[in-house]
Amino acid sequence: MNYQNSFNKIVELLKKYSAADDYQINYLGTKNNLTRFADNMLTQNIENEYEEVYLTSWFDAKKATLQTANLSEGGIKELIKRSEAIAKKSMKDVEYLPSLKHDQQTIHHHLDENLLDLSPSKRSAVAGFAINEAVKHQTTAAGTFQSSVNHVGVATKNHLQKFHIQSECAFSATFDKNNEQTNCRASSMTLTDLNYQETTAEGIKDVELMQNKTTLPPGKYDVLFSSHAYAELNLGAGYGMDRKAYDKGYSAYNNKIGTQIAPKHVNLYTDPNFSHAACKPFMNDGLALSKNILIENGILKNLPTSRFWGHQNKLPAFAISNLIMDGGQLSDDLLMQKIERGFYIKDIWYIRMVNPENLTLTGMTRNALFYIEDGKIKSGATHFRWNDSPMLMFDRIKEVGLPRREQVWNYPNYMPSVIVQDFNLTSSTLF
Repeated sequence: MNYQNSFNKIVELLKKYSAADDYQINYLGTKNNLTRFADNMLTQNIENEYEEVYLTSWFDAKKATLQTANLSEGGIKELIKRSEAIAKKSMKDVEYLPSLKHDQQTIHHHLDENLLDLSPSKRSAVAGFAINEAVKHQTTAAGTFQSSVNHVGVATKNHLQKFHIQSECAFSATFDKNNEQTNCRASSMTLTDLNYQETTAEGIKDVELMQNKTTLPPGKYDVLFSSHAYAELNLGAGYGMDRKAYDKGYSAYNNKIGTQIAPKHVNLYTDPNFSHAACKPFMNDGLALSKNILIENGILKNLPTSRFWGHQNKLPAFAISNLIMDGGQLSDDLLMQKIERGFYIKDIWYIRMVNPENLTLTGMTRNALFYIEDGKIKSGATHFRWNDSPMLMFDRIKEVGLPRREQVWNYPNYMPSVIVQDFNLTSSTLF
């Protein structure tokens, strides 16, 4: 399937049939491969392709957005008809700005040709490696290996038209031994860089260490977060990152721009062309994205700004396309040596907001959790519920380690492992 041709045809149909004052279309075409394994056996090997379009139509600043997967000429005509009928009956969008015009943005695709036609046998070999290692170590493996090539387009009535292609692949495996489970994962934009062998070895090592497990009291501890666990937690810091909310006084970051909110070794930014976590280089409305600093040397520098708010307040508009934090040179094993008594958290889940005023979240640890004493893993540990704020935690980051790519909720990150002081583990769980 030629996705770009498909997108171009849809653009021409909009030019031909739309009667709206203004419109914007967003296109997604994806080819996915998925291999599943469980109980040390391959269980599924599937492929699928799909396309969909979202159309937003405006009449006198009144808008409606509809979606369809019927991309035939008749399907697009029906989408236009319904979108325009609803827009005419809608309320005015008080933040409406005319859709963007053509700009001179140069778009670089991030495509690994090896992922275009990844055969079932090649995908099975990745899963088979994890299964064979699990059998060798008398554990049970379950997991997935998946790859995708995503084609994203945006076009407007004002002649902006952009298209971006990106490939991704990801491996995840859960190992079970004596009812103790650990999980390991890796993601990459290329098949060559997906180190599933090392990832598998890490998961099996963790499940062996969890065979010796201790229940310890809750409290505030120094904690080493794996890069994956910290990437999951740090997404919560983005809940209050909005310049409009900041300027109106209801952001958790109120009065913090220009102030020190973290140690000097903390640098956090977004950059769609960052090599290890590249992503679509434009916003959904087509606005070009580039590198934007959020925290520099521990100082909060900027917050994401919508086109409307930027236009109203003469501020540059940008969005968070990915999250990158500068790391150090220390592996997790070396970072661990800096903890006298604490925990090594490798994964978290059931994350929910407790207090949006300071971004306090709650959640639980899961998979591998280790008790650290005198700089070494002493045992596995019974899991905890935790309550803490990723925003307030910035100031308690004592050390950063080696960064790695982490895909969290389809959101590319490049995060280091971090040691956080006084992380609040509130209660033990029943598992």
